[in-house]
Amino acid sequence: MATPADPKGENTNWGTVLIDFDCTVAGPDGKLYSERDVDNNNGKTDGIKPCSVVVNSKYNAVRAYTHFIHEGDSIISNNSTSDNMTATSADGKTQTIIHRNDSAENEKFVIDLSKYGDIAANAKGKLY
Repeated sequence: MATPADPKGENTNWGTVLIDFDCTVAGPDGKLYSERDVDNNNGKTDGIKPCSVVVNSKYNAVRAYTHFIHEGDSIISNNSTSDNMTATSADGKTQTIIHRNDSAENEKFVIDLSKYGDIAANAKGKLY
């Protein structure tokens, strides 16, 4: 992941997955290399890094959320949208709550289920 000194496309509005579009040179190792880098290295792939895909923190945030919110789920309102995202499954049997704690300290997290009416006796939750 990027650091403030090496932002890797953070705060640029240019997307979340960063790749070189000139990765057209196949090296003897079978990897692709940037044509620009190979040209700057006297036409050789020795000593330069092969092309790679770099993702930034925006991508990682979306990826984390999609581990828990799935196709067909509906986002539902909650009272703390800056730190929480909530969703319900298409069949209404699964409620997903994602909470973000951006501090190094433990937080107390309370879920109020009082407006859900009947809750099955075998209902359970998972903490990740």
